[in-house]
Order: sequence, then C-alpha cells, then structure tokens
Amino acid sequence: MVVDIDKSPRIKQNSWKAIVKGARLETLPGAAVPVIIAIALAAGDMCRSGNLADFHIIPALLCFLFAEIMQINANYINDYLDFKSGHDSKERKGNARVTTNGWMTQPFMKKVILGTNVLAAIVGLPTLFYGDWRILFGTGALCMVFSLLYTTLFSKRALGDVLVLLFFGIVPVCVTYYVLTGAINWYVFIASIACGFEIDSMLVINNFRDHDEDLQTGKHTLSHILGRKRMLQFYMAIGFICGGLGYFCYSMYGYSMAFNLQIIYLIMHMRIYRTMGAIWEGPELNKQLARNGKNILIYGILIAIGILLNFI
Repeated sequence: MVVDIDKSPRIKQNSWKAIVKGARLETLPGAAVPVIIAIALAAGDMCRSGNLADFHIIPALLCFLFAEIMQINANYINDYLDFKSGHDSKERKGNARVTTNGWMTQPFMKKVILGTNVLAAIVGLPTLFYGDWRILFGTGALCMVFSLLYTTLFSKRALGDVLVLLFFGIVPVCVTYYVLTGAINWYVFIASIACGFEIDSMLVINNFRDHDEDLQTGKHTLSHILGRKRMLQFYMAIGFICGGLGYFCYSMYGYSMAFNLQIIYLIMHMRIYRTMGAIWEGPELNKQLARNGKNILIYGILIAIGILLNFI
C-alpha cells in the first residue's frame, strides 16, 4: 500500500534526504501492525498452552523487518512508476514525489529499488528455516511481485483495496503466525481480515482526497465506484467492521481485553470520520491521513497489549 501525507521543501538530488523522503517513513505503521498483532497472538497462544519457551524472537524480528522493507520498496516503485506513467505532477494534493520533483534521477531510483529488493531477500530468506520453505519462499516472491502490480495494475482498476486486504492483512498476519508457531487457525485468519480492513483506511482517505485528480489522469479507484459520499461512509464502516470481527476473534476466543481496548481506537477513528465530513477536501485531509497512520499504530499496540494482558 502506498499513501501520501505532507509536502516537503527542496531536497538535494540523489541525497540521503531524498532517499528517506521517498521511503515515506510515515507509512510504515501499515506494515508493522499486522506483524505486531501476529506476534502477540503467537505469544499469547504459547502462554495459554504453557509453551512460551518455544517463542523465538529472531523469526519475529525477521518478519517485522521484511514487512517494513517491502513497504518502503512499494513506495519507491509507486513513486517511480507514477512519474513514468504521468499520473503525478508537482501540483498534486498529496506529498511531493521525489522522482517527479527531480530529487532522485530515474537511474538512481532504479538502483534504490533494486537495493531494497535485495535487502528484503536477505532479510526474508532466513525465515525459510522456520517453516515449509515452499510456502515461505512463495509468499516472499508474491510480495515482491504484487508490490509492482499494485501501481501498474491494481491501483488503477479500483482493486488497490483488495491488495491491501491481502498483503497488509491476511498474508502478513497469517504467515508471521505460521512462522512462529508452525500452524494456523480460524481466529488468526479473522484477525488478519480485521487488520487488513483497518490498514485500508489509509488508502480510503488517500483516494477520497485524490478523487478528482485521479479521475483526470485516468486512474480509477474505489472512490470513483462508490462516489465520495459513500467513500466517506465506507471509511466510517471500517471502524465497525474491525470492531465486529474483533469481537469474534478476540472476545470469543478468550482475549476479551484486546476487544475492550479496541474501543479506544474506534473513538479515534470516528473523530477522523467527522473531521473528513466537515472539511470534505483540501490540504486538511493530509493532516487526517497522518492522524490515521498514528491511529493504526495505536490500534496494533492496543490489540497486542490486550492479548498479553490476559496472562498478567
């Protein structure tokens, strides 16, 4: 998933500052939260069964780092390909892009993308020792392929939200849990869907903001199918979808504190919804996008704390 938040001043070409700017560090909670939730679920289940000694921190860290690197890689690819296709301009509503603004040359950006792919492979390959190598290798390869297909295909055909649900929900939560426990179950799958919907809230705000601009450049998103009014309502619904799924996943399975703490997140989610409905458009939406990213991180932390509190 790739979203944009704020504008930036002039940056020296091909500098470290340009590399950091292009990484869009503010989007990293979207990749971190699924892994955080999966780690908490794995640790909680091991505590429940009395096998906490079987929890290993190294594969947990590897999954976390791989997810973060792939998020950065997707951001670079999106920056470069949107420039090549003409979907970006210096006057765009979202944050200024490093390729479009000349802060990175095209050859340099290609090297950066190659570098992040290599780094992701280096970090991801050791996880093959913690599960069926065919499953884990295939998952890693799919992540790399779909980080490219997001920009070139899915995001332009109103399918970006589907990809977010898969690769920021189902895949990272289920695969991380599998790496740590060697198994998977139905409530982890439900937790992964709830997580995917929650992280999709960032893309919903992004596309809500860029509705008119995307239409002009030929990029079709869910906002164009639903319309901006229903897109706003969909953002509101995401909070309740997560709450409903959270009830079945956490409360019904004995992690009631995780479900209870989730209500704190729902309150913050609804505040953004009301603000979006009041301002409707303009640069203020960038601030709401930034707030939403922080809320997602809080959501993941609350769920993790709620799971582990059951064993204190």
